[in-house]
Order: sequence, then C-alpha cells, then structure tokens
Amino acid sequence: MPHFRKFASIVAPAIALVFAALFTPATGAQQGDTEIMANLAAGRVAICVAREAIIVGTSSKDVETGSRGPIVVQLDAAHLAVMMGAVEWMRPGTQLPPVRLETMLAEVGGVLSHPLKSIELEKDEAGDIEQLGIAFLEKLRSVTSQIHHPLDLKPDEPLVTILLADFAKDYGPEVWVLTYRVKQHLLQDDFYDTQAQRPAFTQLYPPEKKDPNTIVEFRYPEEKSVETLAAMLGENDPRLVPVRSDPKVAKAAQFILDGASNKADPAAAAEFMKGALTATSDKNQQLSLAVLYEDDRFNWVIEPKDAAAPPPKRDSDAPTLRKPHGMN
Repeated sequence: MPHFRKFASIVAPAIALVFAALFTPATGAQQGDTEIMANLAAGRVAICVAREAIIVGTSSKDVETGSRGPIVVQLDAAHLAVMMGAVEWMRPGTQLPPVRLETMLAEVGGVLSHPLKSIELEKDEAGDIEQLGIAFLEKLRSVTSQIHHPLDLKPDEPLVTILLADFAKDYGPEVWVLTYRVKQHLLQDDFYDTQAQRPAFTQLYPPEKKDPNTIVEFRYPEEKSVETLAAMLGENDPRLVPVRSDPKVAKAAQFILDGASNKADPAAAAEFMKGALTATSDKNQQLSLAVLYEDDRFNWVIEPKDAAAPPPKRDSDAPTLRKPHGMN
C-alpha cells in the first residue's frame, strides 16, 4: 500500500480572509478598464529527499520577456514552497505597484503550523495542506476576479502551480503539487467573468513501496520530451561524470541511482544536486538550491537574488494533522 495521506471526507470551508482590493483605480473608469498583465515564473524544480533533509533546486527557463525562474518561498521552519506560473500581476500605464503572488502565499503560510481548529478532521488527514491550498485560493481570487479579458491558456493549463516540500510529524518527508486553474464565462461583448477554481492536490513523495526513492522533477511549462536528472544519472550522462569525482558525492549519487536517496548524506547529496543543475543548465539560466532539514534548519546553497526573508521559527509544540495512512 502506498504511503500517501488522504484529505478530509468533507470539503473544508474556505478560510475567511479580509483584504483590500488589489487593483482599485485611483480615478476614472478608463483606468479601471486597463487589462491586467502577468509575468511568468518558469523552469524546472528538482527535489531530492536525502537522509533527514529535503534538497530543492530550481533552474529558470526564459519563456517570454520579463519571465522569472521558479520562486522559492520558505513558509515556516518545516515547509518550503516553489511557485510557478503567473506569479506577478500589474496594470500597465498606471502607478499601481505589481502584485506578487509569492507574498500572498507567505501571508497564508501560518495555517500550516496553526491550522483552524473549527474544521473537524481525523488524525490521519492532510488538513493542513488543504487549508493552505484554500487560503491561497481566496487570495488568488482577489486578483482573477478583476480579469475581464480572455486569457490565452490551453485547455486544462494551470494558471499557478505550487510545489510544497515539508517534514510531517510522525510521517516524514513529503512533496505535494497544488494546481490552480481558472474558468472564464463571457458575460457580454468582450467582458469575461474569471473564476479561480479549487486547487487539485497531488502527492509526489513518498513513492509507493515498489517505486524508487529518487529525484522528483517538475517543469513549468510542462515538457514531456526532456530527460530528468535521475534518467541522466542512470544513463551515465557525460555532463554528470565530473560531478561525481568526489568520493562522498559519488556515494550520494549511487544512493540516488539505486533508488535509495533517503539514505544519502545531505551535504553530499546537496553538492551533487548543485553540480548536476549547473552542468545541465545554460549559463544564462538562474539557479537556486535550498536544503530543508528535519530539525527545522534551513540553508541556502545557491541563494536567488530576490530571496525573501525567512519566517519566524515555529513553536516546538505547534499542532500537526498528519499521520501515515493510505490514500483512498
């Protein structure tokens, strides 16, 4: 049976969030009719669960002018998020500052260490992850509700994707993908109603018992034909050979190759990830590499230029809603 956790059998109610309108025009209807534009965060995310640590690496992909690499957000001492998709919103031609969704995500991160007690959950349900997803949905809707022009999205293409890596008490390391899509309805002429949908939750780690413990990789936009770091390692890609020249790094790489990355030394595994990302990325691509430790330590190996300040350390007795359980 897989080690996945399940969500509550009832839909958790949306968390009430009070905030001002983000794009209130200063004066005049003409300014209010300005289309909202968005900058994308695109690239790949590679996550390696080593011994008592989760290593999260990113590499940017230049998909359009103004695009950024995947954005790493430390939500609290035990949770690390990576955001991709339409992450920065603005109204061209106005004096209004851009809205950055990673700031919104950081603002709702507190539900992970202090989940709402008003929601009745069984002890084995992933209520904290669900609450984070719904809390961010309410923030996201404050932006998408003001989009009244058609969005150029492919069918089922997400507007925003969040990868969440964390250590769960009495459960262990895990990786989730939260996917946010939108629906549009034509009201009149070219005026659309845009509604962000409830996120889809997919657990990527831990794997099923029969599957290997290896590097988890995700790309935005999705690219099906590219090789993953795990595949390159298995094929003895020449770009990775110099990375394994150090005996300690080679040992960590062998654990990853054998499907036992959770036994690898975290420092050596981080050095392998750093070398592998550097060797398989172009010089103009922006990289980041962070290590989240089981004892609530956090460390940048490659710090991005716009890294946010870390959140305060969580209380040692902060509640948790995780327990190991098979997903129905």
